[in-house]
Amino acid sequence: RVQTSGADLPLDRETALFALRVAQEGLTNALRHAGARRVDLVVDQGETLSIVLTDDGSRDENDEPGSAWGPDHADTVAPGYGLRALSERARGLGGTVTAGWHDGGFRLQARIPVARAVPA
Repeated sequence: RVQTSGADLPLDRETALFALRVAQEGLTNALRHAGARRVDLVVDQGETLSIVLTDDGSRDENDEPGSAWGPDHADTVAPGYGLRALSERARGLGGTVTAGWHDGGFRLQARIPVARAVPA
């Protein structure tokens, strides 16, 4: 399921590519690692672009419970290459990425500021 809210304005190339990579990583992880049957994607564009993917998957036996990654999730995962790359890209754009298990599955959240064109 996909849900969008906020401004419906074009994104610059780098922000749009980042958004695509977040969705791609979240869907890939849901399929490969969590065995998810359902994925919800929520995108909100305001001063900040917020992308949240949640799935109904279950923990992969290779995940280490309690390995810290992301300040908002008590039960988080050790990030692989994809999550680390997203986090680095988000920091470069002035944003954050968090990922971890929640009661119903896994959540990946990315937030980056949205640059607005200044009228001439």
